[in-house]
Parts: sequence; structure tokens; C-alpha cells
Amino acid sequence: MTIETLLAWLRDIASTPGLIPFALAGATFLLEDAATVAGALLASESLVSCQAAFAGLMVGIVLGDAGLYGLGHLARQSTRFLRLVRRLGLSEDREAKAQKLFTQTLVGTGFTTRFIPGMRLPTYLACGYLNVSNTKFMLCVVLASALWTGVDFWIVLTLGQSVLTHLGPWQIPAAIVIGAALVILPRIIMPRLMRGIHRIWKSFSPVSGAR
Repeated sequence: MTIETLLAWLRDIASTPGLIPFALAGATFLLEDAATVAGALLASESLVSCQAAFAGLMVGIVLGDAGLYGLGHLARQSTRFLRLVRRLGLSEDREAKAQKLFTQTLVGTGFTTRFIPGMRLPTYLACGYLNVSNTKFMLCVVLASALWTGVDFWIVLTLGQSVLTHLGPWQIPAAIVIGAALVILPRIIMPRLMRGIHRIWKSFSPVSGAR
């Protein structure tokens, strides 16, 4: 699903009051970034309120992430799956160490996975499987999602209100370019930034200094 087809579908249902937020929530399960751009553009056209569009996006994103955690937790209840995991070399000792590591780095992990494509699925499944605190997990998910989605939504909304609405037939191509930039650039910049911060932190840590 592209931003163009998603926008066309959402505009078709715009005549039904209150339906767009639910549609946006469902669209996040297919393509979260496209849904965010589409929701912001519809809000800029006053087809839906900013609050309703953003709420719909957040509900869909958080439910999707909670679903991944839940699948991981359910997998742990399967005796056959546990046997498979043990055969693959994940012993109880290694599992305990992994659980401790995930718990200690949950905040950083929750925010970092928002910027790295393909990381949410294995990371959130692992959190569920390792019985990482669901309360802490959901708190990190909500905060990271609100920050990431909020920034993207605000940028597209601001551009939509001030620039895109004046582009006429070029509105959709411009929105696609902007949406692609919002998806790609942070995922290139942020991992490098996080690695740089990690190196700086290690250089000033007591352990590093002691060496």
C-alpha cells in the first residue's frame, strides 16, 4: 500500500463522520509510516481533526506493538517451541542473561528500535518471550511511539498546511517524497548518532577510565 492509494481510500470514507481515526489505526498494521503521513495530510485538509488522527495512529501502533509482545509471550507457553529453542542452543542460563540485558536496556532498546527498520518484530517478540515487564515495556512503547509519530505527524501537518495545499496536482508526489525522507533519513542518522553517544559514554565511564 502506497501513500497515494491510502489517501484515496481515506478520502473515500471521509464522508462518514468518525471513521477516519479507526481506518488510520487499521492502516498502521499495514504500513505505519504511510498511515502517519496520510493522517497528517487529511488533518491539514480539515477532513479530520489533528487530535482524532493522531489518536487513531497511536492506538493502532500501540496495539500492534502490544500484539508482538503478546505473541512472544504466548510462544513461551508452547512446550514444542521451548524444545525447539533449547535445541537451537538457548539454554536457561543464556535466557536469564538475555532477560536481564533486555530489562536493563529496555528504554534505550525501545527508542532505538523505532529508528532501525526490521528491528521491532524480533525485539518485541523477544521481550514477550523473555517475560520482560509488560508494564515497563508498554510505557516505553507508548513514549517512543508518541515521540517518533508525533514528530513525523507535526512535520507533515505543518508542511501540508503551509506548502502542500498550494501544489495542486503535485501534492501527492511531494507528500510521497516528504514521507520517504521522514522514513529513511532518521533511520540513517539515528543509529549513527546512538553509536556515537555510546562511544562517548564508554569513554567517560568509570570502567573505561580504570583501564
